Amino acid sequence: MSALELVAGCVERNDEHRASRLHLADLVHEEQFVLWVQRNWLNGTSRWARLWAGICGYLGETDSTEAMRAFGDIMLCLKYNGRRPFSPGAPGCPVTPDELALLTLVAADQHKDLPLSDGLVDWLVRPASQSVLSISVRRFALVLQNHGLVLPSRVGSTQADLGSVG
Repeated sequence: MSALELVAGCVERNDEHRASRLHLADLVHEEQFVLWVQRNWLNGTSRWARLWAGICGYLGETDSTEAMRAFGDIMLCLKYNGRRPFSPGAPGCPVTPDELALLTLVAADQHKDLPLSDGLVDWLVRPASQSVLSISVRRFALVLQNHGLVLPSRVGSTQADLGSVG
């Protein structure tokens, strides 16, 4: 099975309808943390102090700096080099398919699932930016992992499985 076929299967299982019913409460703590970072990051400067304090609470100041740099590189890569616009959710809203792809990408990196990681990177950004996204995700995933924040692998999970993985 090629990486693109693997991603297509993952995307098919996590289609728009299913993702629109998925809420933060359905995710494990580590996934909630990543989406909290992403959603607050995209809300702009009004939440920077809150975002920084929250990340420092988990990672400490030094690792928070690296995590924020890596996450910023991820978001910039998706914004300027994405194959299509990244569609984030707002605080309190259901998880979007793009957010699910981001969680899956970080988890695939942490679990060393190279075919899935490569396939998602290929699906998300244009070829010239794929190495940038891969390296940035690796940096972010590693900082999280070093602090015990490991996202579960959800490949093949169903809606009913979401609350039980961990």
